[in-house]
Amino acid sequence: MSSYMESAYTIEHRRLQTIVTKCERELNSAISLLNEKRYSLKKEQDKFQENLQNGQAVSQNIEAELMEQDQIVRQELRNRVEQLYLSCQECPETEMLTHIELIKEYLQDKNVKVSIIESILNQTEERIVKERIQEKNKQNRLLEYDTYSYRTFEMKPKRKKGVNLCETDKIVDKKNNSVNIKNIFEDKLDKAKKINQIKGEIEKIERKYYEKPEFARELYATQKLNDLEKLIQNQQKEKSSEKRNRHEKNISKYLALKGLLAKGKSDNFNIVEEIDNISDAALELQCKKLEARFIEIKKREYVSSALKKVMEKHGIPFFDEKHMREKYKQYDENIDFNVSGLTQNKLVVEVEGKYTGNSPTLNEKRKSVLSARKVCGIFKEIHEELKKDYGIVFDDINVIEPSEQTIIMKPISDTKSGNNSYMYDKQKLIQHE
Repeated sequence: MSSYMESAYTIEHRRLQTIVTKCERELNSAISLLNEKRYSLKKEQDKFQENLQNGQAVSQNIEAELMEQDQIVRQELRNRVEQLYLSCQECPETEMLTHIELIKEYLQDKNVKVSIIESILNQTEERIVKERIQEKNKQNRLLEYDTYSYRTFEMKPKRKKGVNLCETDKIVDKKNNSVNIKNIFEDKLDKAKKINQIKGEIEKIERKYYEKPEFARELYATQKLNDLEKLIQNQQKEKSSEKRNRHEKNISKYLALKGLLAKGKSDNFNIVEEIDNISDAALELQCKKLEARFIEIKKREYVSSALKKVMEKHGIPFFDEKHMREKYKQYDENIDFNVSGLTQNKLVVEVEGKYTGNSPTLNEKRKSVLSARKVCGIFKEIHEELKKDYGIVFDDINVIEPSEQTIIMKPISDTKSGNNSYMYDKQKLIQHE
C-alpha cells in the first residue's frame, strides 16, 4: 500500500446555506428563462394555429363558393337535359335517350367536371338539331308544304311522388314524479360545506334556510338553488385552475433542473408532452431528487474550487478527478501524488516514490520518503486553511506515515504513459516530454 492520508469532510452550516441559496437563485433564473422560452414557443404555436385556422376558413369559403357555383351550373344543365329528354320522348330514339340518361348520371357524379358534362350536352344538342333538320327536310320533300310548323316542347310538370305521412300521437308519460326540492337543496348544502373556500358563504345560506318557517323553505330553496350550484361550480373551476398552474410549475422546475444538470444541453421542449400526463406527486418527487443532486454537485464544485486555490497557494498543482488523464501526477522528481475521493465527500491523498534503474536504491527511497512527508505536512496545513477560510471541516485524519518500509516505489519509466507529464518546481509548472 502506498502512503496516504484520508479524511471525510463536511461544510459548515453558514457556508452550506450560502451554497443552497446560490443554487436556488440559479434554479429560479433557469425557470424564468425556461418559462420565457416556453411562452415564446406557445405564442408561435398559437400564431401558427391562428394562421392555419384562417387559411382553413378561407379555403372552406372558397370551396363553398365553388360548390355553390357548381350546383348552379349543374342545375342549369339538368334543366337543359330535362327539356332535351322531353323533346326526344315524342320522337323516341333509343340511342339518343340512352345518351341523355348517361348525361343525367354524370350530373349526379361530383367527380365529373361540369365543363365536360356541358361539352357532352352541347354535342348531343347539336346532333339532335341536325337530325331534326334532316327529318324536316325529308318531310318537306314528301309533303311539299310551303309553310312549316314547329312543335314546341314544354316541360311536363314534375309529379311529386311520395307518401303522406301523418304524425302519430306522441306517447306522453303523464306520470309526473314530483321532486322534493328541499332534499336536493339540503344535500347540496352538506356537500358544499366540505369545501373550505366557500364554507362561510354556505353557512350563511344554511342559517337563513333553517330560520324560515317550514312552509317557506321550499320557496327559499328554489330561489337559492342556482346560486348554490354556481358557488360550487366556480370553486371547482378555481381548484382546477390551481391544479393546472401547480402542474405547469412542476413541469417548469423539472425541465429547468434537467437543463442545469445537463449544463444547458437540454433545450428540447418535446419532453413536455411526455411528462404532461405524469401526476404532480411523481413530478414533485423527481424534482426533489434532481434538486438534491444539483446541490451536491455545487457542493463538490465549491470544495474543488477551494482545494485548488489552497493547493496552488502551497505550490502543489491541482488536478480535477474528471479531467485527469493519468491517475498520478508529479510533485517533484522523487514522488508522484494523487488527490481523489471528492465525489464521496472525502479527501484522499496517495503518494508513491520513484526510482531509476532496475531497483530502488536506499538513497532513492530516503529521498522519496522525505518528499512524501513534506507533502503530508503540507496537506495538514491545507486542511486547516480549508476549515478557516472556506468552512470545510475535516474529520479525524487517517494517515499511513511514509517510511522506507511502507512507501511504494515505481520506476520512472512506468510512471509515464506516453502523455505529457507535469512537474512543479519552484512555484511553476514545467512541461516536459
